[in-house]
Amino acid sequence: MRFLLEVTEAVSSVWGANRVGIKLSPSNTLNDIHNTDPKALFSYAIAALNSFCLGYLHWMEASDADIRYAGKGIPVADFRPFYSVTLIANGGYGREKGDESDRPHLKELIMVSSVRRDGINRVCTKINLWLASCEL
Repeated sequence: MRFLLEVTEAVSSVWGANRVGIKLSPSNTLNDIHNTDPKALFSYAIAALNSFCLGYLHWMEASDADIRYAGKGIPVADFRPFYSVTLIANGGYGREKGDESDRPHLKELIMVSSVRRDGINRVCTKINLWLASCEL
């Protein structure tokens, strides 16, 4: 924790906290990584990072491999109360899962990380349809 906070402070002092983002992966099991109480650890980390007013927090959702190994993922909703700045969710989102996650109180941005060859066109078509329906 100390390393995370000291590096965040150092980087923020150089570039300004609003231009700094942190990526956290509490459900990551790559290379046998695990924690006995990730909820407590990441709640503390997020609350501490909140005091920096960073540009964003990038949240990596559990992958299928993480769930197979650890048995469950830790949803971003469990941690949202601890962080008041922009939250980006990532991990297996496509248009359908992104649409299901349309809950602004949980996350502001969704990073689409698994798209088909025509996936970008599909997302852009939906955005264009939405923009056309907005009153300008």
